[in-house]
Amino acid sequence: MMRTQSYTTAAATLVVLLCGASTVLAQTAPSLGDAGSFAVLGNTTVTNTGSSVITGDVGVHPGTSVTGFPPGLVTGGNIDRGGASALAAQTATTTAANSLLAQACTTNSGPGDVNIGNRTFTPGVHCFASSVSITGPVTLNGQGNANAVFIFRSGSTLITATSSSVVLINGAQACNVFWRVGSSATLGTSTAFVGNILARTSITANTSATVSGRLLAQDGAVTLDSNTVTRSTCATTDGGGGGGGSTTCPVITLAPPTLPNATSGVAYSQTITAGNGLAADTTYTYRLVGSGALPPGLSLSSAGVISGMPLASGTGGVYNFEVRATNPSSCSGVAAYTMMTLTAVPTLPQVFTVMLGFGLLVLGYMQLQRRRSAI
Repeated sequence: MMRTQSYTTAAATLVVLLCGASTVLAQTAPSLGDAGSFAVLGNTTVTNTGSSVITGDVGVHPGTSVTGFPPGLVTGGNIDRGGASALAAQTATTTAANSLLAQACTTNSGPGDVNIGNRTFTPGVHCFASSVSITGPVTLNGQGNANAVFIFRSGSTLITATSSSVVLINGAQACNVFWRVGSSATLGTSTAFVGNILARTSITANTSATVSGRLLAQDGAVTLDSNTVTRSTCATTDGGGGGGGSTTCPVITLAPPTLPNATSGVAYSQTITAGNGLAADTTYTYRLVGSGALPPGLSLSSAGVISGMPLASGTGGVYNFEVRATNPSSCSGVAAYTMMTLTAVPTLPQVFTVMLGFGLLVLGYMQLQRRRSAI
C-alpha cells in the first residue's frame, strides 16, 4: 500500500515538473509598442508600385523617402517620413525582435534550408538555422486557443513561391503570428501571407501578394507592388496575444475638429480630447506624428494641451500638423489640423493711447512754433 502510494506521489510530482517546464518554455507574443500602429515600416525607403491598399501607418526611419502613394492608398493610418513616430516604431521593432530571439526553441530544424510548405504547425517557437521557403499552404493550428502564439525564426531569408499561403485554423489569429527573418523576406506573386514579419534587412512583396499582419524592416527597404497589407489586431479581450493589441479597436476621434488660430505675442492654450475608446480606457496620450510642426513657441503636452507664446509668424503664417491619441489598449486615432499665426492687432485702448500721444506731440509742436513767431 505504501509502495503504491509512493508511486502515485512520484507520478504526480513528475506531472507537476512537466507542467512547470511547459509553462517556463511557453512562447510569448512580444509587445510591438510604438510599432503596433504600423502596417509597413522601412529603414531606408518604402516604395510602392500600383494600387496597393495599406491599412495602418506607413513609415520610414532614418530614411525619409516614401513613394507611390498615390496611386497606393493608406487608410486608417498616416505616412511618417523620417519623423518621431517612425523612429519610435523602429526602436520598438528592435525590442520585439530581440524578444523573439531570446525565446527557447520548441522545434529546431537543424542546418540547411527548409521548405515548410504543405505542413501543419502547432503553437511554439519554430527555429530554422538557415533559409525558410514556402511552396503551397502552411497551416497554423491554434488548437482551440485564441491566444495561441506562433513564432518562426529563420537564420537567413524567408521566401514564398507564387500563390503560396499561410492558413489559420482552430482559433489561431494573425496578430499572434511572428516571423523573425535573419536577413530579407520576399513574398511571391499572389501569396496570401499571415503574420508579422520582422526582417533584419529588407522586405519585398511581389505583385498582388496580401498580408494580414505587418511588414517591419529594420535595416533595409520595403518594396510593394499592388499589395493589400492589413495591420492585424487580436479579437480576444482576456489579455492574450500581444501582436496587434489585445482588443479589436473602435474608431477613436479627436476634438475639436478645428483649432483656433494663434496670435504672435499672445498666450495660447487649447486642449484636444479623444473619444469613442473602450470604456475602461479613460486616459489618452497625445503626440505629434508625421512631418508637420506647430507654430514656433507652441508645444503639445502628453495630456493633449497645446500651449505657449507664439512667435512672429513664419512664411505665410500657416502650419499643418497631425496629432495622435493613444489609449492604454494601444488603440489610437489621428486628426489633422491647420493653424495660422496672426500678427497682433492693436486694441481700442491701445489705438486711443497712440492717437492721444500723437495729438499731444502735434499740439506741443504748434505751441513751440507760436512762441518762435512771437519772438
